[in-house]
Amino acid sequence: MSGAEERERLLRTPTILLVDDSSLIRFLAERILIKEGWRVLQAGDGLEGYEIARKEQPDLIIMDLEMPKWGGIRAAVNLKRTPITRHIPIMFVTANQEARWREAMKGVGAAAILYKPFKGHDLLATAYRLLR
Repeated sequence: MSGAEERERLLRTPTILLVDDSSLIRFLAERILIKEGWRVLQAGDGLEGYEIARKEQPDLIIMDLEMPKWGGIRAAVNLKRTPITRHIPIMFVTANQEARWREAMKGVGAAAILYKPFKGHDLLATAYRLLR
């Protein structure tokens, strides 16, 4: 990203893409994020999330690990292979705390991992850090 592109990104309202098969998690996370004035997009699985990310190029992707169609790992691999989405930070939000999955998430470029159930202030603090 060039300096001009980075300045433009910092001046506009951040867009966050929530990718989770749980509509309840998406609803709760959206409520937290829109209170910050951020634009929030939603997807119910990794494939849909990948397609929305290619089209909308959000500033941050918050993604579940285990979902139908494409899980979070597969979606992240494809996002990082696609030139227009590879720069987007991905925060995984998952209940799965197994070491092998933690390593897999880091291996596909996770910028952060937050474990369910999470507190709203933890979600916000991590999102703010990744949006810098």
